Amino acid sequence: MAMVGDIKTEVVYHGDVLNTCSRVQALCKELDSDLLITDTFYKTLNHDDYFNYSIVSNIHLRGKRNLVNVYKVTKKGCVKN
Repeated sequence: MAMVGDIKTEVVYHGDVLNTCSRVQALCKELDSDLLITDTFYKTLNHDDYFNYSIVSNIHLRGKRNLVNVYKVTKKGCVKN
């Protein structure tokens, strides 16, 4: 992560963060999910009563050495057609 710009400062991401995000986004279609998050991000959340989290274990993301756990996130009471 880096801060860039003199007048308008923006946060930009490079490398592994961007690569992982791209791979997880591509996985959404394969797993028929609107939202997937990594295990690392899941651990930082306050788990409230608004969302369901379903773990999908041992996913291989291209460019990663280790298998990754991701979570499907759905709003409670919402059924996907």
